[in-house]
Amino acid sequence: MASRITKDFIIAALVRATKTAAQVMLSMLTVGVAITGFDWKNIIAIAATSFVYSILTSIVLGVPEGEYQGSLSFTKDEARDGIITPALKIDIPGDDLLNSKSVNIKVEKEI
Repeated sequence: MASRITKDFIIAALVRATKTAAQVMLSMLTVGVAITGFDWKNIIAIAATSFVYSILTSIVLGVPEGEYQGSLSFTKDEARDGIITPALKIDIPGDDLLNSKSVNIKVEKEI
């Protein structure tokens, strides 16, 4: 599991946890109550608990946004009049790819 905890994984887990906490906070706000009428201490405590719960869930189950690594390279295809074609390599187990609805690909320029 330690090899799975990368910088991308941490960023994805923090983004997911922050969204979860924000959604919990918004769900606790009642329409028609003045901003001074909210029990902010309770709202923040429950949102913080959901943040921690989300982080722990990401560590145990993973986050789709940060799990897979891959590379994108370009080659010149002389057989097709020198057309540049991309070659994408992603390390995704076959079952995960077949069972997923979508795959997010992040492309970074390597120097």
